[in-house]
Amino acid sequence: MNVLRAIVASLAIVVLALSAQATSVGFGIERTVRADTVTTLLTRAQVGERLSALLPELITHGVNLPEGFSLSTEDVQQVLASALPPDEIRAILAATGSEVVGYIRGERSDVSRIDIGPIVKRLEAAFQKLQPTSTGKQIAAAIEVQYRASGLTKGVAVPTEQLAGAKTAFARVARSTGAAFGLALAALALIFAIAPHGLRGRLKYAATGLFIAGGLTLVVAFLAPAAPNAFALGALTSEAPAAMKDLVRDAALTLGSTLGSNVALGALLCLLLAVVCVVTNSILKRKLNIQNS
Repeated sequence: MNVLRAIVASLAIVVLALSAQATSVGFGIERTVRADTVTTLLTRAQVGERLSALLPELITHGVNLPEGFSLSTEDVQQVLASALPPDEIRAILAATGSEVVGYIRGERSDVSRIDIGPIVKRLEAAFQKLQPTSTGKQIAAAIEVQYRASGLTKGVAVPTEQLAGAKTAFARVARSTGAAFGLALAALALIFAIAPHGLRGRLKYAATGLFIAGGLTLVVAFLAPAAPNAFALGALTSEAPAAMKDLVRDAALTLGSTLGSNVALGALLCLLLAVVCVVTNSILKRKLNIQNS
């Protein structure tokens, strides 16, 4: 009878280890897909400052100037310094990123359009201050014409259809994490119900499963930072500026580091519970030895 109970308890250890690991990884993903992660990413990767440095090139090539006019890098930098400073870029990305995260988490049905009207007005005002004044005014007028013709007066729409896959994946992760947590509790209950050798034996079985879960989860936490980096760099074209690639790589590494840290928290929780089981078992053994003596 004890042999059968030991076999069933051993199978329960395997179920406990795998389900606890799945719970820990799902917990890490859930903690990573949050609005505060967006703020952390923007700050650590210095996205506002680095995008601000990239914008002169994008503006120079992206605006169709009146015939006969050109812009120097110094002119564009002067305009952007007053019209779109790094703090402004960071604030726009933080607000939009928070809404995107809310959409992926299923907490909102859409993402608000990005109102670029105030930015365009500040750009026009900044260009009008360039010398000679007549040139600046004509460039500002050209920007206004393009802004009206582009249909962006209603704001820049965030393509939620491209986020649908991420939203579906997050919902699956949330359901799987809940199911895995329930399975882990069931396996733990089974161990404490049928494992042989009394309470001390059951604590040993539980500690074994939790130690295995913690170790497997630590492996995942170690590998996690590489996943966002590979995905992000794969999405960039070979023609992308080197500075943009560096920015995307650093942002992806920051995201991966956050994911790895959050997954590691689940691993540490499993290991902590395992240690509690071992310590409790040791206390019970000591009490038993005192009683026998």
